[in-house]
Amino acid sequence: MKEKVSFLFADWGPVPTLPPHSRFFFVRKRRPTENVEAFNYYSRGRHLWNKRTEHDLRKAIEHFERAIELDSAYALAWSGLADGWAILPGYSDALNSETLPKARKAAERALQIDQNLAEAHASLGLMLWDESDLQGAEREFQRSIELNSGYHWAHYWNSKVLGRLGRFREQTEQENLAFELNPMSIALVSNRATRKKATYEFQEAEEMYQRLIEIEPNRWTSYTGYADLLAMTDRKEEALKQCSLAVRINKEAYNNLAYIYDRFGDFDGARWAANKYIEFAPDNPNSYDTRGYIYALYGQLDSAIAFVPIL
Repeated sequence: MKEKVSFLFADWGPVPTLPPHSRFFFVRKRRPTENVEAFNYYSRGRHLWNKRTEHDLRKAIEHFERAIELDSAYALAWSGLADGWAILPGYSDALNSETLPKARKAAERALQIDQNLAEAHASLGLMLWDESDLQGAEREFQRSIELNSGYHWAHYWNSKVLGRLGRFREQTEQENLAFELNPMSIALVSNRATRKKATYEFQEAEEMYQRLIEIEPNRWTSYTGYADLLAMTDRKEEALKQCSLAVRINKEAYNNLAYIYDRFGDFDGARWAANKYIEFAPDNPNSYDTRGYIYALYGQLDSAIAFVPIL
């Protein structure tokens, strides 16, 4: 079994260590392409897509497009391209009006090639969800699950639709199943960490943030999310440490650091971090908002107003 899994992950890096009760698996009844190079581009594209950063998503799109150039009938690559364009606005300044038409075109092309491809139905469901066609989205996700019950993204995206429809018990069931199927997915672990933090299940939330950092040590938002959790449980030094680690990766984390200092009533620390944020992003209005907020919070309204930039 390990040899088969190793093949699937051959171009993605080491085989991940999964929890003992994991139900993580892949279902593929036929060879998706005869072109090995196209398969490798697709595999690397999916690996990058799962990292959930703007840089990685744009590289993933390039990989999917390259796979399609090598095999224009590669339905999985078309599905991957659809998913790349679909989620890009959530991680960048890209506009839905620009990316969603490209995503829909790719999803429809995938289905033209293979009507029985679970990933393609899930990709179309994602388009319909973005277009607020919740019934249509649920229909496509259900069809995806019928074709491949192990496709975790169909379960996860379906959970989002169910939540919008107010069917919260079903939403939780689908969300939990998606996580069981792939407990090493950055997006799924991040979602679980956020949910557990919101419901004050701090121990499991902390385990999830630690797993995120283990999966991808260079993802700065994992550290800031963890820092926020530590601050909620009054662990100041640990929270500051996690934010400092985030700053080493992305200076934008100075913004988070300012609010961590503020949470503990440390005006000097908050002001210092806010000023560092402005040094890093002098053209970003949010950096001035942070500093103005800090001064206003501590009653220094004249200073808060003085630091509002004229942009």
